[in-house]
Amino acid sequence: MKKKTSFLAIAIVLAAHPLYSAVLVSNGCDVSSTACTPVGSGGYVQALSTSANDGDIITLPAGTFVWTTKVTITKGITLQGGTGTIVKDDVQSGAFLSVTLKPAKLTTIAGITFQDGGRTSIGLGGSGPIQVRGNGSSDGAQFHMYNCTLDKINGDMQVDSLSNSVIDHCTFNFNKGHDVWLIGQHWNDTSTQPWGDVSWTAPTNAGSSEPLFFEDDDFYNQSTTPNKPEWADGHFGYRVVVRHCTFHNAQIASHGTGNGGRPRGPRLLELYNNSWIGTNPGSQSLGGLQAGVFIVHDNRTTGYTAPFIVLDQWRPYCPYSPWGQADGQNALDVNYTSGPFFTGTAAANSDPNRNVPYRE
Repeated sequence: MKKKTSFLAIAIVLAAHPLYSAVLVSNGCDVSSTACTPVGSGGYVQALSTSANDGDIITLPAGTFVWTTKVTITKGITLQGGTGTIVKDDVQSGAFLSVTLKPAKLTTIAGITFQDGGRTSIGLGGSGPIQVRGNGSSDGAQFHMYNCTLDKINGDMQVDSLSNSVIDHCTFNFNKGHDVWLIGQHWNDTSTQPWGDVSWTAPTNAGSSEPLFFEDDDFYNQSTTPNKPEWADGHFGYRVVVRHCTFHNAQIASHGTGNGGRPRGPRLLELYNNSWIGTNPGSQSLGGLQAGVFIVHDNRTTGYTAPFIVLDQWRPYCPYSPWGQADGQNALDVNYTSGPFFTGTAAANSDPNRNVPYRE
């Protein structure tokens, strides 16, 4: 058997082995292949992902790699970068990295800096450069992303229906609108055209480990456009907890039910123990929310001219289809006459000196 001598530039660690087995490479090519596929390229990583088993680790070496083809991950594996691993997006349509979680398995992405590598048009929402999809809390799938940087990719990272998952110790540098698109479109919903309705019919389970968590992340708005400071936007019944994060000149936004068509608004947002730092004139409010249950407390702000979150509702003055305008004549907005739905007696008077600010 011919002995192979090569430098290890990329490895796939096989969980079934007590130590590991590795794919050896030399001069940027797989030494076992007759065709040269550049190590670290999208095609090379896709080949490893296709052949991997659940629990395997694909390790990228230090260096800069331009992906011109999409990488799809559908297994419970880890995509691990090394010190100084940079992946550049030069895929011109759709995602350059697409992850679909596998039931009862953990998928992990760690230690990689993602940058724009030549995408000519901005990719937002379902056309975003990075897309991660789960199926809610019903199948036990989990996602973990840590020690990564999204450095001004030309679009956003869409996360859909992730449960019992966490994105932590990551840095998000964004300059073209929002950096993260949050949706809960497939939350325990197997229908062919989900709108977030199932997420809305289920209890929020606030305070549990069930949502997607952003923890110890840094978000930097580097846009020169004053009206594009949102680090996140979304709808379709998403369920998200954001805690121990730092926002620099950034806001949060959402779409409500009735604002933009059939999809439902967010279902749950817990926002606490974060820091908001404003250093430019565009740092006004902390953002605006239009639907769902919000639990907001113990956030610290400095440099924002209006350090509050605007609670907004567009339907009174916008006739979006199919819900229509809440104009007093809409059949969706009639009062139920079978109440009262709750009765009780206050145990004590509230603080008579407390003023609740109101802002249109």
